[in-house]
Amino acid sequence: MFTLKNITIIGCGVSGLSSAVRLIEAGFHVRIIARDIPPNTTSNAAGAIWYPFKCFPKEKALDWSRKTLDTFYQMMPNPKTGVHPVTFTEYFPEKVPDPWWKQAVREFRRAEPKELPDLYRDAYIFEVPFIDVPIYLPWLLNKFESDGGTIIESEISDLSEIESQADLIVNCSGLGARQVVGDDLVYPIRGQSLRVKAKSSGRHLLDQTGPLTLSYVFPRKNDYVLGGTDEVNVYHTDEDPATTEQILRKAKQLDPTLECQEILESLIGLRPARQEVRVELENCSGRCPVIHNYGHGGAGYTLSWGCADEVATLASKAIG
Repeated sequence: MFTLKNITIIGCGVSGLSSAVRLIEAGFHVRIIARDIPPNTTSNAAGAIWYPFKCFPKEKALDWSRKTLDTFYQMMPNPKTGVHPVTFTEYFPEKVPDPWWKQAVREFRRAEPKELPDLYRDAYIFEVPFIDVPIYLPWLLNKFESDGGTIIESEISDLSEIESQADLIVNCSGLGARQVVGDDLVYPIRGQSLRVKAKSSGRHLLDQTGPLTLSYVFPRKNDYVLGGTDEVNVYHTDEDPATTEQILRKAKQLDPTLECQEILESLIGLRPARQEVRVELENCSGRCPVIHNYGHGGAGYTLSWGCADEVATLASKAIG
């Protein structure tokens, strides 16, 4: 009798859940073991717009991000996913070349001079998927469980703790890979942003290289996310009140139509960055094979489905 192969995934952020869904679709029996599950993951603190931010190498990131973009477009007809198209504007203080990811998006143009505020001399205006996290992550979690997946809330400090319990392990531990697999190449990029009630023109705006660096305004269905910070090798997750004030000031400069009515909470996450995103099969003789999927930097959502597709392909080759 045919028996489903058992796969254990470490991590329940967007990378872990996306990989889990793809593996179930590929015919595997999947469980997730994680210390934190939504709404308490790093993924819950993300602004979550499609944008290849702080992810390398660019060649692989372009392929993964393009596949993810296509998947998000397929989700858009279902409002329960919280995924919808937006026009995104990124401002620059000087003229800049086309972005390396331009070929992935469906609509792209340069701003006309009359569209540029005084602080800027150039801008990209392009259509991308926006992922409304408070809607999307519960939907994704429910899809995983409805498809037959299970979740165990537990902290794993070493793969040896679980390798006898599965035919294959998928390591989506993010920054936790420093401990779980001893990868010192993973480092945090601390992000602090604000969830607020606000009114504005409804535009999605970004300045990541100009005078307001780093600043963004992301309208969502029930709130706004204003950001943010980009602090390399900073580990603390406490709110910095001075940063909160700075975020509000910069957001108002970026979008003069913005009227912040109430601060709902600070969102603080440690983006798991790496010189190269690690998506690969590690098959040591005599040990449970492991597929690594971590180090996505600030592009966890942007790379999520492309990396999950690769994880499913690797799993089928390893134990399918």
